[in-house]
Amino acid sequence: MGFFDFLKKTYPKEKETISYLDIPNWIINKKNELNEKEKNFKLLILENLNQTIKELKESILIFEDFNLSNKKAEERIKFIVRENLATYLNFLKRLIKNLEEINFELGLIEIMEKIDILFADFNQKSFASYEKATYLIGDELGKTKKIISDFLTRLNKKLKEEKDFIETIKIISLVEKLIYEINEIEGIKKETEKNIFLCEKKLKELIEKENSIKSSIDKLKNSEGFKLEISKNNEIRKKAEILEKEIYSLKEMIDFKKLASIYHKSPEKMSELKYYRENFKDSFIGENFEKIKQMIIEAKLDSSNILNKFQEIYFIKKEVENSSYISIEGRQIRTLESDLRKLNIEISNINEDIIKEKRKFQRFIENIESIKKSIVEKMEKIGILIK
Repeated sequence: MGFFDFLKKTYPKEKETISYLDIPNWIINKKNELNEKEKNFKLLILENLNQTIKELKESILIFEDFNLSNKKAEERIKFIVRENLATYLNFLKRLIKNLEEINFELGLIEIMEKIDILFADFNQKSFASYEKATYLIGDELGKTKKIISDFLTRLNKKLKEEKDFIETIKIISLVEKLIYEINEIEGIKKETEKNIFLCEKKLKELIEKENSIKSSIDKLKNSEGFKLEISKNNEIRKKAEILEKEIYSLKEMIDFKKLASIYHKSPEKMSELKYYRENFKDSFIGENFEKIKQMIIEAKLDSSNILNKFQEIYFIKKEVENSSYISIEGRQIRTLESDLRKLNIEISNINEDIIKEKRKFQRFIENIESIKKSIVEKMEKIGILIK
């Protein structure tokens, strides 16, 4: 059972109403009011603790020279008792060392919590060795246990006598921690708010830049130079459409079955022929144009119509390849469009950052409200109503 279990019970309290903003001042005033009582309480604990430590050290000295020879038991049992007694005494020495190191400059609640933790840890870790050692020296070890039990009993009795006082300083300690937590969150919240402001400012600048680029592109697209580019490229596109039709017309004129019957003994030629047939349009790129023509000539299937069609396609093809036209305005448009794509990515990234930061900001608000609610609930436990 911990020291503060009795605080879980509720008792009627005299009510006092203050505003939320007055809580820090109320805490300062209350701590000043309770300061002398807290000092006296800490002094009382220290005196009791020092007396308990003194008695425990005296017990350790007795047990370190304790002789089991007069005990009627097998040597094996005496060995087990001796080993567990040594283990128990080591735990007891460690407890004393930790108790002596408690800083009594700390607040009363922190001191009580440390004492509570130290004794709970000691009881848990030393239980097994204590039980085994008491097999032969139960009465003697029981005195050591009673020293600890008496100290804790006296302390718990005093705590119950001063229940209202203890609960008040405990609540004050908790509320101070919660206020500190709120202040920490508020600091991060302000930084997040600043980040949102800077991101939105940057976003505004980028959108203005985006609109400026779009406006420049629109002006360039309405220029005479770019209109000429569109016109010329439309002509080129029409010629490209004519080229495609002529290529498919040539394909219809070529007897691929006849070519296959001529080249069937050559796997390499058959492979090329298969590719040309399945990818006839693409085969007119680069050297393939002449290769197809050469295969037809070697097969003696080169009628004048086919050769004329090859020649006609050749000239149209060259005309299309050499007719690409880009105006100065067109180049400027392409540069600006590239800049615009990069800008759109940057705008998208900043929008995502703003969404993330706003979500964080909202979480901070919710956390602060939750902590404030907890503060109000805790203050009500000691009769302080928050308006």
